[in-house]
Amino acid sequence: MNFQFFDTLLDKSRERLAYLIEQIQPHLTKADLPILLENISSGKSKGKSSQKSETKKKTGKGIKGFIPLNFDDTQKAEFSYLTERKLQQIYKLFISREENTRLAVRWRFYQYLKISRYWDIGSIFVNESAEQDNIVDFIIENKDGSTVLVSCFGILELNEFKKLITSLGHFTKSYSLKPDKIVLAAHKTYRNIPLNQELTINGNLLEPELWLEWIDHDRPFNHEDLLIVNDNDLAVAAFNFNGMYDFLEFVYKNSEGGRIIVYRQPEFFSESEKEKPGIEPIWRGIITKSVV
Repeated sequence: MNFQFFDTLLDKSRERLAYLIEQIQPHLTKADLPILLENISSGKSKGKSSQKSETKKKTGKGIKGFIPLNFDDTQKAEFSYLTERKLQQIYKLFISREENTRLAVRWRFYQYLKISRYWDIGSIFVNESAEQDNIVDFIIENKDGSTVLVSCFGILELNEFKKLITSLGHFTKSYSLKPDKIVLAAHKTYRNIPLNQELTINGNLLEPELWLEWIDHDRPFNHEDLLIVNDNDLAVAAFNFNGMYDFLEFVYKNSEGGRIIVYRQPEFFSESEKEKPGIEPIWRGIITKSVV
């Protein structure tokens, strides 16, 4: 049984959805959840409240409409107050991944940033608005002082790419930004995007980088599996990851390294299995966490 889509889920009860969503890793946080829900529900801001105005004053670079996000997951999100509709939205976004819009990519990319070792992130700001014609989704300020701009797409086409480059020039000049990297995050794209073409953005010569959601169809686990590291050092749901590379990034971030054996418990989340089978190893190796 494959629960890739919501319509194939046998038990669509609110309790079942809440249980599955609680397995999302990295955890959705108390601070992130209302921003996420407002984005995916209405695509509009909540209004000009004094609280929101104060939030905007805290944004890096002083750019209106960008609000800070926090990777600290010590305050996990509470799902008990959410409606069934909102639970379904989160399920489709992070578990079945059947939502592949720009906003879906935006929040899955954010989850990826929480475990990625690619940048040493100091602070990150998300565009509060969900409007389609927004240019930049994230502004990342790294600890080394560099700035990364991220633009998200459902499907990145050539005409969108050309329009983006022009718009980025205006955006960066308006706010005196000199980005060190431009990242294009997309669910799918076409091969005619000129990623090897250097661009001049507000005086900086850059090559755009592509982050593409890639489903590894040969991955050694399925959506319904439970993934276990060593003797229960970590136990997480397989539906969080597109492939083994993503999972090993998570293991690197959340373990002490050393000898690692990854097991899977097949169909752990599947309601078609009345008896849960035993675990089986799917990866062995050594993870070295070097100190620079």
